[in-house]
Amino acid sequence: PRVAKSRRSASQVRQAAPSPAEATKGKTSWLSTGSNCVVGAILLYTAWAAQTFRSILWPKFDDMDPGTHKYVPKHGNIFKEGDTVRAKLWVDNQAFPSKAPLAEFEFRYQWEGFATVSHSVNASISEDQLRKGQNLQLSAEVLHAASGRKARAKGGLVKSSSPGDVREKYHLPTGRSCPAPPQPNFGKPKKGVQNIAKGIPKMEVRLVFDAMAYPYWYYRQPYVPELYVDEFWMTDDQLVRLNATGHNAWASEVHFNLMSAPRWRFQRHMENALEQQSQIFGADSEEMLQIRDLFANTSPWLLVTTLVVSVLHCIFEF
Repeated sequence: PRVAKSRRSASQVRQAAPSPAEATKGKTSWLSTGSNCVVGAILLYTAWAAQTFRSILWPKFDDMDPGTHKYVPKHGNIFKEGDTVRAKLWVDNQAFPSKAPLAEFEFRYQWEGFATVSHSVNASISEDQLRKGQNLQLSAEVLHAASGRKARAKGGLVKSSSPGDVREKYHLPTGRSCPAPPQPNFGKPKKGVQNIAKGIPKMEVRLVFDAMAYPYWYYRQPYVPELYVDEFWMTDDQLVRLNATGHNAWASEVHFNLMSAPRWRFQRHMENALEQQSQIFGADSEEMLQIRDLFANTSPWLLVTTLVVSVLHCIFEF
């Protein structure tokens, strides 16, 4: 009886103790559950990011006020599709001079069939003007024939920036130092930093094609579409290096075209984001220049494809 009892006790112990396979299975189930949670979190974050991106490009506004249960007043664009519009361009030492414009032309405010208007400009500026911080102004004006309302914008053909970190160069066979030629100063030093001047070889004047009606807190009345001089896509390597002494002259191209409203909203969002980042890293830091170069020289479809592939890679890694 004692032998039988001991056998039964050993059998009960073997049944109570889990086998190595069962222990491994329990750990595997926990790892599988954790991986599924991570994948789900990645998908949720991707969906949230996609919805945020969509709301930036194509915002939606409620027709009814949830507080008062009344219709929200909205105002549309004065420039209706197909309306006749007259544009003027000037290049001068001051904005919107009284002299005859560099170019004057009419076009129809419509997306389909619009052709870019281009003009060449012989920009010139003296050493004294650069030292005083005076810029060469590109002015643009768009007149709506039916209402008489105008949209105006201006921008400088000279870009002021900090010199940044100058890397010393050497002549490879002899090892001699090759100092870079001096660049012209622009204006007075700010916070102990002397900015330098560079010429802009291409200027983009963009009129936003917008057909959306915005609530009254955006516009108090029917609005005029945005007109602005676009320098967002101009990287530092595309700028013209100017001489430190004497008179500077260079050729610049001025292009007038339409921009879609979603692209304008995205670009405005990116400019605000880069402005916040520049307060941390500096406007002319290597990080900010790389980010601008990424958006300026990379196809948007390639950026979207890279984002999708990165998300799929993160998912299948688990």
